[in-house]
Amino acid sequence: MKALDYKLLLALDAVMEEQNFERAAQRLHLTQSAISQRIKQLEQQFAEPLIIRSQPLRATELGQKLLAHYRQVRQLELELAGELSPDEPQAPVRVSIAINADSLATWFLPALGPLLEQHPIELNLLVDDESRTLDKVREGQAFGAVSLQPQPLAGCCVDELGEMHYLLAASPAFVARHFPHGITPAALAKAPAVAFDQRDDM
Repeated sequence: MKALDYKLLLALDAVMEEQNFERAAQRLHLTQSAISQRIKQLEQQFAEPLIIRSQPLRATELGQKLLAHYRQVRQLELELAGELSPDEPQAPVRVSIAINADSLATWFLPALGPLLEQHPIELNLLVDDESRTLDKVREGQAFGAVSLQPQPLAGCCVDELGEMHYLLAASPAFVARHFPHGITPAALAKAPAVAFDQRDDM
């Protein structure tokens, strides 16, 4: 196999992050044709497609592996640059984290506050259900995730963050209307509910 051309991987990364060839071209100060050509070169090198042209755009299995590799290398380069030139202003480190909406709305940003004040970090937050955030890491879209899964992916580690407890609450009028005889399976099945998204299992 030929050595990886990181210029081509950069184009792949930009397309997947921007979810659009034209915006990726603008971000890299290239023409849309040049971006398409770089993706085509990369696909020709491996003799298989790397992007599924759907809405949203999705990386193939090989595309996911290349993205994960490129983003790890980019992270290592940024860390090394900080060590080699500690006195020079550093460009923000862009870190993609997959996180569930409940954590994002409660503890996550306050917990990261001190870190964000001390270091130039640009967070790219990918919001999904906590049972599926690890898929973003597996697909190369995220560098880390807040997840329900206790088992780490290959090359990753797991740190337990704690537990979230949910309190069931309702107005007296709602209780009187939908649960006059208490909370029962039949009453729950009939009561109105709001789901976070179509994949919300709670």
